[in-house]
Parts: sequence; C-alpha cells; structure tokens
Amino acid sequence: MNGASVRQLAPIEKYFYHRSDLGLHTCFYLGVELSKIPSKDKFIQALKKTIAELPLFHCNIDKGSGNSDLHAKNVQGVINFADVVEFRNDIQFLSTKEINDIFQNYDFNYGKESFLWKILVIPSQNQLLLLLDHALYDGNSGVKFWEVFMTSLREAKCNVEEQEDECIFKGDKSTDFVLEPHPYDKWPGTWSWAVKKVLAKMLFSASPKMITKIDSKFMQFKDYPFVDKLLEKPPKNGRKYQVNNDNLQWQFRLTPESLKKMLESCKKNRVSLTSYLVALFIMSLREINENKLCGGPSVNVSIPMNTRMKCKERLNLRDEEVQVGNFVTGLDFKTKMEKQEETTILNVASKVQEFITNETLNNIGDKINAMNLLNVVNQRRFLEETLNSINEGPGSVFEVTNLGFKDFDRNCDTQLNFYIKDSFFNVPKGIYSVFTCAIISTPLGGLNCTVSFPKELADTLDKPFSYVKNKLNL
Repeated sequence: MNGASVRQLAPIEKYFYHRSDLGLHTCFYLGVELSKIPSKDKFIQALKKTIAELPLFHCNIDKGSGNSDLHAKNVQGVINFADVVEFRNDIQFLSTKEINDIFQNYDFNYGKESFLWKILVIPSQNQLLLLLDHALYDGNSGVKFWEVFMTSLREAKCNVEEQEDECIFKGDKSTDFVLEPHPYDKWPGTWSWAVKKVLAKMLFSASPKMITKIDSKFMQFKDYPFVDKLLEKPPKNGRKYQVNNDNLQWQFRLTPESLKKMLESCKKNRVSLTSYLVALFIMSLREINENKLCGGPSVNVSIPMNTRMKCKERLNLRDEEVQVGNFVTGLDFKTKMEKQEETTILNVASKVQEFITNETLNNIGDKINAMNLLNVVNQRRFLEETLNSINEGPGSVFEVTNLGFKDFDRNCDTQLNFYIKDSFFNVPKGIYSVFTCAIISTPLGGLNCTVSFPKELADTLDKPFSYVKNKLNL
C-alpha cells in the first residue's frame, strides 16, 4: 500500500482550504435524528471506532513552510469527548435563528492539534449535527461517518463497573495509518490539458478578471448588491473576510409516501429527482416580476456532483480510498428563461437530465482536470478576484445539492436498538449562488430540503416559492 501519515493537499482541497482560511466559508452540516440519544459511554465507544476506521477524520491541515506547502496530517496529542461533542440544550428547534447561529459561530482552525469537525447534540429533538470543514470533507463523507458511527453504536458495550475513559483519540508519531493521495492527484492528464495549464497560468498572471468575470447574459437580481450583503464589515472572526450568515431558511419535507410517488413519476418520465427539482425551481423563477431582474435572459444553476464512482472506475481504487474526502465537481446547467406557456417542468427536467447524463458519462474527466488547473494559480488571489467580480451577483442564481436517498448502511431499521429516524443537510451562505437547496432523503423521514436565501429577497422570491409549494402539494 502506497501512502503516508502526511500527504499534500490536492488542488480542490487547497481551494476550499483558502476559501475557509480567508473567512468565506465556515462549515456545513449533515444531521441525523436518532431513536434516542446514546449514553455518554456508548457515544465515546462509537466515536473511537469511527475515527479509527476513517483516518481522515483524525486529521488537520498544516501549512508547513507556508500557504504553498499545505498538507493533511495526523493530529498529535489527546482528543477528548468534550473537544468534539457539544450539547446544545438551549436549542429547541433548528429554525432560521439557530441555523444562522451555527454558520456564523462555528468554524475550524487549521494548523492546530484539533479535528476539522464537531458534533452538536440537540437533546430536545434527539438530533446530532455533524459540522464539517469543506476542505477535507463533502456531504457523502458525512454520510459515511454516520454509517460507521451507527454500526459502532450498536456494538458498544454498557460500562457498568468502570467509567469510560473520555479520550476518543490519541495521536503520536507512531500512530500506524496511511493517508492515500487524493484521487484527483492521480487523474491522468492529456497533452491538451498540459497546454491549458500553461495558458491558464499566463492568463491569470496577466489578467485575472478574464478568468473570474461573470457573464453578463445571466439573470441577476436588481438592487441587490451581492457582495455588500454577503460580507460583514469589519470582520469579527480574526480572518480577512467574514460572511454575514443572516439568510432566511425555508425547510420543507415530502413524506416517505409522497417521495415514493414522486420517484415513481420521475422514473416513468426518465428523469432523476435532482433533474426534476432543478427544473421545478427554474420554472418557479418565471413568477418573478421582470422589473426586479437585471442581466440577461439566461439562468445558470450550479449542481455539485459526486465523483467517487468515476474515480473508482477510472483509477481502479479500493472502496476505502473514496469513502471519505472532498469528491465534488461543479456542473453548471445554463438555460434561457422561457416564457412560453407550453414549456413544462418535465420538458425542462428532460433537458437537465440529458445535461447531467452527458456530463457524468463523458465529461467528468475534463471537470476533474479543470479543478486541477487551480494548482497553477494563486488560489487566494483567485478567490479575492472572484469577490471583485460578483458584486452585481454570483455565477449562478441557485444551487441544488442532493445527497440522494440514504439508509445509512441499513441503520434506519426500527427493529434496531439505535436507528436513524430522519436526516437533514444544509450549507452556509456563499459566494457562488444567490440561494441554495440542500436535500437528503431517508426511508423513515422522507425528503428533507432546506432552501437558504437572502432576507432582502424574501418578497421577490415569495411567488416562486409559492409555485414550488403548489407543485409539490406542500
């Protein structure tokens, strides 16, 4: 097995590292509602096994000799239960205020002997929220964490005779584990991409705005200065920037029965649930009064995609090499806002499905190679140039991130002592989209979607969201 307990960050990880280090992103979360909160001793045992099985969850990012020498490394020293688990007895329900509080006040420090994740326990709802840094982890990393945690929890013993040691991890130089290189670093390049790397470096050095500028043909919201509303000035977090996480949060649910019917309908019409929901929100934008919009007639929708299976197939990787990490690439679906009455949600969904299928089957390699182009530019400068380019609005109107249907490795079975009743997913206010839709579905909870949108656009988006509610029978 090739690997080491320290490895260089891949370009995608460096990019997300710099985004957080600049203060442009705090964390995202993947939460679960359990049948009951485990006792502390069982909680500790489950955490120990989870961390031992998933090495990237006992890592931090070290700067080495500077920002150009970034690497993931094993945390040294003792990590106790209280270092990674916080009980929030003050939270009764995850409403807008509580969600914004999490995104505003929880982030992670690099170059420290601490983990890049944390669990918030909400006893009143039997909920556990896994807060994650985005440099090393993505949403499906959180899914894997909960799969291993729940299985470990069922196997945990009740310590009646002795108090469980609260140490969940002890790292030292002799700790035996392997950090494999990120698969994106193994991805084969071509001569054309080698040429593109040279050209990208030259172009960014000469005129960064040529790379970061936003196409004026895309729809934006009039009288909404995006960056001015995005950032808190002056920042209070000790970083160069601070995002003002004050979005409104609209959470809606489809029951398991309603979800089943929708999935059957999608299958019948040969579209995925993701394609349908993207199309639904695109169609809803037609409800906006034109005098509230500016820019061009086109809509750009960001659809983050999971590249694990493609990496595994192309590089002949083991399951362990793709189960935890940052395996996202961005797809941008572009379409014109069609006002014709004959245009239907399914018409648009079919176009989205055709786009996603083509991108995932034929162009994922190019997407990964494009991500690797980030290695030839100064990524901090790239992010700051992006900020300078998006004051009138970001690259996409909205983002849809669907983690899919998850049974958490069969841990939603009501016959189990501990089981997952529901799951929920959310991302903070960001620099890429005006509003976001974060979605996950489970056997017992059905579909959960959290739509995060600027409070300044509440009136503007009221009719579009009413359209969505009507079509989903909410």
